[in-house]
Amino acid sequence: GENLGPMVSRFAGEKSIAMDELLRRSNLSPARFHRILSGEEAPEKKDVLELSLGLRLTVQEAGSLLSAAGYRYSASDVTDVITWYLLTHHLYNCVQAEALYFARADYGMQ
Repeated sequence: GENLGPMVSRFAGEKSIAMDELLRRSNLSPARFHRILSGEEAPEKKDVLELSLGLRLTVQEAGSLLSAAGYRYSASDVTDVITWYLLTHHLYNCVQAEALYFARADYGMQ
């Protein structure tokens, strides 16, 4: 299958999102962003979920992106469920997502 970096570039092109805009939207540090896309560093699952939000992907497209990084959705992972909800409802704000991810940690949810 397609590797993560090329897939991110393809989705960005299809959705007319410049890479600098994607960097800003995905809430990743510039160095980490470039290392992940170049294949120098394996992304954490949360990084891929945030790239999905930054790219404004559908749930299916985000599933493909996760798969390219070696992950998949899990209904038992609250972060996955939160991201799935946000993507389904076209709520692509990574800051909002981060707040929800941290809120679940504050309540001891796994």
